Amino acid sequence: MIGALMTSNMSDRVRRLELSLSMLEEMANRLRYLRPTMLGLMTSISAQKRFSELKIAGLCHAGLLSGRPFSESWREALQKQRKILGDYGAEALLPLGEVLGSTDLDSQLAAIACQRELLEHGIFSAREERAKKGSLFRTMGVLGGVGIAIVLI
Repeated sequence: MIGALMTSNMSDRVRRLELSLSMLEEMANRLRYLRPTMLGLMTSISAQKRFSELKIAGLCHAGLLSGRPFSESWREALQKQRKILGDYGAEALLPLGEVLGSTDLDSQLAAIACQRELLEHGIFSAREERAKKGSLFRTMGVLGGVGIAIVLI
């Protein structure tokens, strides 16, 4: 049971990193073609159900509505979601707060591309870890269960 839970946690980490990557791709596309304000960008991203689990855009959107600058709202949203994103995911997304909305379009798109590469590397590493440790955790769980059964007999 514990082995399956540990494997599930690793799978959730991979899925959330993939979702973060997908969110960055959506942000880049919207910036490239629609050129919205940061409030408009966060409004459209937070309205998409597929990103609701991350809650980053929604929290950032709420910060912008309360009058805080984008960089501060983005940083606070990532801090609040650090447990969901993991340290690697939050740190990979953090630099975008200083670039988005405060530089020219090409710089914003370049920053998103850079952070996408970091997330892709994180996804690759998380998948490898899941493959290596996942089978180990499942095996340990089964052996632990067998050991307990033997002790109880």
